[in-house]
Amino acid sequence: MDEPVRRATRTRRFPLARLRVLMVTQDPAATADVLAALRAEVPPEFAVVAASRVAAALGQLQADRFDAVLLDLTIPELGGPPTILSLHERWPELPILALGADGEPAAAAEALRLGAQDFLPRAALRTPHLARSLRHAVWRAAAGRARVQRESERQLHSITEGIPGAVYHYRLSPDGRESFRFLSAGIRKLAGIGSEEAEADGSRFWSLVHADDIATCRATLLQSARTLRPWLLEFRLTPKDGAPKWIRGSALPTPEADGGTLWNGIFVDVGEQRFLEEQLRQAQKMEAVGQLAGGVAHDFNNLLTAIGSSADMALEELADQEAVREHLGEIQRATVRAADLTRQLLAFSRRQVLNLEVVALADVVHEGERMLRRLIGEPIRLETAIDPDAPPVRADRTQLAQVLMNLAVNARDAMPDGGTLTLATGHRVVRPSDARRQRGLSPGAYSLLVVRDTGTGMDEATRSRIFEPFFTTKERGKGTGLGLSMVYGIVKQTGGYIHVDTAPGRGTAFTIHLPVAPAGLSGAERPPARRRVRSRGTERVLVVEDEDGVRAPVRRILLAHGYRVLEAPDGPSALRVAEEQPGKIDLLLTDVVMPGMNGGELARRLRRLRPGIRVVFMSGYSAEAVAMHGELSPGAAFLQKPFSVEELTERLRDALEHEQP
Repeated sequence: MDEPVRRATRTRRFPLARLRVLMVTQDPAATADVLAALRAEVPPEFAVVAASRVAAALGQLQADRFDAVLLDLTIPELGGPPTILSLHERWPELPILALGADGEPAAAAEALRLGAQDFLPRAALRTPHLARSLRHAVWRAAAGRARVQRESERQLHSITEGIPGAVYHYRLSPDGRESFRFLSAGIRKLAGIGSEEAEADGSRFWSLVHADDIATCRATLLQSARTLRPWLLEFRLTPKDGAPKWIRGSALPTPEADGGTLWNGIFVDVGEQRFLEEQLRQAQKMEAVGQLAGGVAHDFNNLLTAIGSSADMALEELADQEAVREHLGEIQRATVRAADLTRQLLAFSRRQVLNLEVVALADVVHEGERMLRRLIGEPIRLETAIDPDAPPVRADRTQLAQVLMNLAVNARDAMPDGGTLTLATGHRVVRPSDARRQRGLSPGAYSLLVVRDTGTGMDEATRSRIFEPFFTTKERGKGTGLGLSMVYGIVKQTGGYIHVDTAPGRGTAFTIHLPVAPAGLSGAERPPARRRVRSRGTERVLVVEDEDGVRAPVRRILLAHGYRVLEAPDGPSALRVAEEQPGKIDLLLTDVVMPGMNGGELARRLRRLRPGIRVVFMSGYSAEAVAMHGELSPGAAFLQKPFSVEELTERLRDALEHEQP
């Protein structure tokens, strides 16, 4: 090979700094031979540093970088082969070339066994063979490191592929330059860019950070670099191919020798977690308000029971006093309206009784259509779109009608100048992938009830609060703020899901998903209605109620209808009455929620004391609410407050004349 070609080849092989060689020998002649041989290379590829003692050589290796070591085995003071082993153990990637006397195959074999890359006889020091051996040793070491690095990278990629999110090594240079030294393939799912693209240009990733979050990201990153404390932040990414995502970035910083900082960390999509946390906060808030609403309804129902039953009795006794009867009639009507308000509270708090049956949503729409046409008025056009293939659902028909009416009333109020109200039904199978996109909706088969208007629509702030109780956008005195919260409660209690699609000026669509009824169910699931029973009797009834305002009118009603009445303000007092009374007690009429001993416990103890006694429970809470707390047995006779005289007397006769569970 002629000299220009040789020079070009060597330049391509080693285009950067010369290879540094540490020569460990006490033989000046050997050192001179090595220097002469390596300086003959054109261009010079090697820089030689000499050390005459092992300690000095170790210091050089610790303080500086070398590409190869020439170790003279012929100098006993240097330790011979054991020195090879020591160097190889401390610097396993550093190629070691052993120098020995000519014609010593045993020494050569031992040196290679202990970790030397090559064995060179002293005669080779004055020939081109030395440079070739050094180059080959360096190349082999570099190839070995490359294999190890490739295997490490392969293992790293294999591990990171199974980690949700993206693992990364991120470096910030002292001059502000940023780069990803490593970024796993999960970044494509998070940010819509490839790992190679982000590694080539670190700013490419940060350009996708939401504009409102970029300043916080930068500030917290710089603070982490200054304090060397972990970096932890949730921020939004806005990939070009999708909606913004909430990402949690976390990393541990490590300072580097040049003043830069390297972070090892992970990016994770926390959108689902944030959604669930928000759902939990909302559920806790709604549960707290629901408990308050249920408690208010309970106390309010006690008052309404006293008012309503007293008004009923007064009407029966004042047949000839028309003016007084008119006043009492107004009291009755106010009681009914107040009772309807408590039902809305119970519906919102999901503490009402549902009379479940198999219902076709098309029937609910057809049955409500005539009433809704009168309700919404002339300026609004009512249209229907019925899906004949929508399967039936298992729900309370009356409550569904209430849902439809409340949504229609809200739609009417959103179209003061007229518009179109559309009632539609449909069906849908929600797959797991759909459920992941539409959070809160479980996979399964659903029938749909849609109420759509062309009204004013809502902004996001209003939409996020419409199901909260007592929240209303209507003028003072124009609404209770319970209509949509009641809709929400009924849908949730039925096992359904409600979605709102709205925007200012674009109208609003409420889409209700109700689970399809299981195969084999048909018709009503309620027991058949019993025949109307007589209201009077002569049996002895023990009335237990801690509210005097309820117990007194109940006693008067029962006495007026022929019953013999015993009464007690609480459970322990009722047990004493039962123990002291020699005669038969036919029926226990007891409140459920009482201090000290609840109605369920009283009934169990009284049945042991008086076998065969009939029991009717009453409460301002619903039967379902008290049953959830284990205070009612399945099938127990129950009277919801407030109740009329007719409801009270008929429920008692029903319990006295029919077998009880």
